[in-house]
Amino acid sequence: METVVTIKEVSQNLLTIFNVLEEYAKKLHIDNKLITIAKYCVYRKLGRKVKTLEEAIRNLFESVHLDMFMNLRFKNLTRVFITPNYLVLEFKFKLKPLYGEEERYNTHTYIIGVNSVTDRCFLHKVNQNLDVRGEGEVYITMVPIEINLYHDNSPIYKLLGYDYDIELDSDFNLQELIHKVDKDPLTPNRVRVQGDIVLEILDIENYFNDVQRQIIGQYTNVLILEVVDRIANLLVSYGLSVDVEGNGVRVNGVYRYLRKKSDLPLKVICDLIMRELDLSDILKNYEINVMYDGFGVKTLSIIDKEVQRTVIDIHVNYGRGVFGEPWAPIWVSVLPLDVTASPSLSVWRDIYEYALKHMSEVENVVRHGRHVIRYFGYPRNIVFQYRVYNRDVVFTIVPRWHAVTKWIQITHPEHTPFYFQTDTPFSFTIRNVVNELTPRENHYRIVKLIKQLGNSR
Repeated sequence: METVVTIKEVSQNLLTIFNVLEEYAKKLHIDNKLITIAKYCVYRKLGRKVKTLEEAIRNLFESVHLDMFMNLRFKNLTRVFITPNYLVLEFKFKLKPLYGEEERYNTHTYIIGVNSVTDRCFLHKVNQNLDVRGEGEVYITMVPIEINLYHDNSPIYKLLGYDYDIELDSDFNLQELIHKVDKDPLTPNRVRVQGDIVLEILDIENYFNDVQRQIIGQYTNVLILEVVDRIANLLVSYGLSVDVEGNGVRVNGVYRYLRKKSDLPLKVICDLIMRELDLSDILKNYEINVMYDGFGVKTLSIIDKEVQRTVIDIHVNYGRGVFGEPWAPIWVSVLPLDVTASPSLSVWRDIYEYALKHMSEVENVVRHGRHVIRYFGYPRNIVFQYRVYNRDVVFTIVPRWHAVTKWIQITHPEHTPFYFQTDTPFSFTIRNVVNELTPRENHYRIVKLIKQLGNSR
């Protein structure tokens, strides 16, 4: 049940406010450090300084975070939101109004928490605004600031970029979450496990889907290369000099005046490709249609007649020549469309099955900053050789997701090791807790190092 305390005479009732804060802080099990900081913020907002309180604040923060905190513009503070483990400060800055607007404000949101290892407070800035209004156990309205005490940390988790906290949520069960994600992929799935490390938990199928996607992409590149080489060989057989570049063939040596008068050179190239390009070993039943778009580009559409869909487009158009030279090139570009739509181009399925067949579970190691993540599951990198269109192709797959089948362990020199053994395979990706202050924190640390080095000389 929400409790609302309205205080209008601020100057005479600060003690009343602080008594209310302390009373409900005990009921909600709020960290005393956060209440001390909240008091200090209220005093700074009102332009007051309390020496004993300021000394207490200096002992609560790590030095760099203290410097950033003390430099906040407290006169713009409009809201203080307190949960058992976090303190949120909202600052509003008036902006120059745009045409037709009366007032515009920019809100900056800062979060203060307590480091479980050092027991010192840290300061983060997030790029979202807190959307919990009037839902706290205690809602203190005073001029010119709002104070809200809330029983749950979950609104702050959202701001910091995760849904659950293994260290703070004593009733959280990671195995239950994995089971829920396995049944419903839309389940909130971001978990802070250690320090600033967040794991996004997903179904194991995400790993295999990403492996498949990358194999399709690399097979598509091989298909492009094969078609480009065949077009280049065809043109060379008629005595034309060509260069193969990326996904296309460049034919040099067309007079500019000729290309201005007609598109006959383009038609000649298109006719050669239509008549003599042989893709019968790639596509079982296909036809080539030509289309002129009226802007100097001809498109040859290679259609798989089994599914009546265009699977490859070949664009033939004029390129830019060197300034001052009388010659200009013709470009022939190969652009595969959806290769998965054609049964004849299902070679990628064979490649995928081959990769799965030769994939074994191993212990993987990933380093993320000073965190070392070890897990037993499917490999982080997959490298194998497969013969495609008489080419020995090396496929290198680096899935976006990590796949765990048995256990995961995370260690850090300053944190308690995290270990979890699972009965259900799952995939995950690594994220960081949201903090917009990282560049500023680095600046403060560099300035501090410069001072230290200067004093040592």
